[in-house]
Amino acid sequence: MNPIALQLAAGNGFFAGCAIIAFACCAAAFNGPRLAVVWRIVMILGAIPVAVSSIPLPVWLYALWAPAVVAAMISATGKPARPRWVRAVPLVGLALTTLAAAWELPNIAMPGIPGGRQAWIVVIGDSLTAGMNDGTKTWPKLLAEEHKLDILSLAQAGLRLDGAASAAWPG
Repeated sequence: MNPIALQLAAGNGFFAGCAIIAFACCAAAFNGPRLAVVWRIVMILGAIPVAVSSIPLPVWLYALWAPAVVAAMISATGKPARPRWVRAVPLVGLALTTLAAAWELPNIAMPGIPGGRQAWIVVIGDSLTAGMNDGTKTWPKLLAEEHKLDILSLAQAGLRLDGAASAAWPG
């Protein structure tokens, strides 16, 4: 799979976009008029992966964040005679970008799998889990080998929710 598409599908584009927006907000707040257009373009380029990633942040955060970044783009004129509060607008965009990234950060941490002899792990799934009987190892088998776990796979090709319930609790 294309590594860029994989990064976007995994939601990692969100953090890359946040980093780009944060950098551009800092630069827009502290740089002179020569690079104002560049920082606007960089903010737009950072907003694209954030929008494509579709991270489910609270609506109130998006409602504050989006206008703040747009205001930071507008205020990035670089004119030396602009009022102080206008120079602070990109810093508000930076603060909200940092908040959004911090809000999502705990959701990307993968939980650890305990080692040693544990109870069985039961996996129920459809053909994505069961495989297509073409000789490739399925992810439950790879997980069992890599972490030395006892995994019972009840996955079946074409399994639906009603079938999954009967596979898990027969009788």
